[in-house]
Amino acid sequence: MIKNHTRTFENITVFLEALAHGINKHGEVKGFPREFLDEEAIRKHRSEFEEMREKYVNQLVKMKQAYKSYAAKKKEMVALLSTARSALHMTFGKKNTVLLDFGFAPHKTKAKKKRAVEAKGEAA
Repeated sequence: MIKNHTRTFENITVFLEALAHGINKHGEVKGFPREFLDEEAIRKHRSEFEEMREKYVNQLVKMKQAYKSYAAKKKEMVALLSTARSALHMTFGKKNTVLLDFGFAPHKTKAKKKRAVEAKGEAA
């Protein structure tokens, strides 16, 4: 018997084939639930399931290829932005507000040092 958590594609297709075989072999037994268990219907379900799996796998392959292309382009864009930022820092300086026009935030001045110096002056 196949447990629910181990039902992989292969297990399900094997199980469906065994079910169809069993229906074929024992379908004429008195009281057999033919209205629920039809060999042709089971085989059709298996075939549809296999076709869906093939489509799914093909889409996964396409998705992985698309992601690789996307990741490569993203890496290229990050490098381009880094180069642009460095060039702009060299041209205008890291603290110049002109950087905002290019989408980059200028570096902030550190105000903590001034406060620490003021605090020392007040303590004396």
